[in-house]
Amino acid sequence: VVERVKSVGRSSPGSIPVKIIQDDGGSDNLPVGNCDNESFVKPKKAAQFSEGAPEPDCARSETCLFCDFFALHADKPGLKKLLSFRELFPLIKERTGSIDRYIEVFSPIEGRIDEILEHIKETFPDKASLLEEVAAEVSEGELDEFWEHHFNFLIELGYAE
Repeated sequence: VVERVKSVGRSSPGSIPVKIIQDDGGSDNLPVGNCDNESFVKPKKAAQFSEGAPEPDCARSETCLFCDFFALHADKPGLKKLLSFRELFPLIKERTGSIDRYIEVFSPIEGRIDEILEHIKETFPDKASLLEEVAAEVSEGELDEFWEHHFNFLIELGYAE
């Protein structure tokens, strides 16, 4: 069921690439990556996504993963942002009220993150060891600053330990 939900919202089979910004050391302007919308036009889904995919909404950064303007620095800070966000998914799963709601709302996002990480590994094999290193750090609790604050807030609310 989860795999089917992750594939809903696609106009074609296969993975949907993401723009990767090559200049290491640049800064991202979103909690999950970077927005290339310099003209501040209305966000729009990348062409390969159909109506079933989440609608990009600048107020909900998780939907940026489906936006035509989304990009990611494949450097340590950029990867740490994306992996830190994914690290909070178990907490989100516990708080959605039902597994059905989680599957409907968050599985496509989780699937998109996995797809982006696969795209990086396949397209930039030289980044594989960096990706593994950052993934290990994040799983040990070394989150991106934004997501660490978010996690601490969840602890204060009693949603996490």
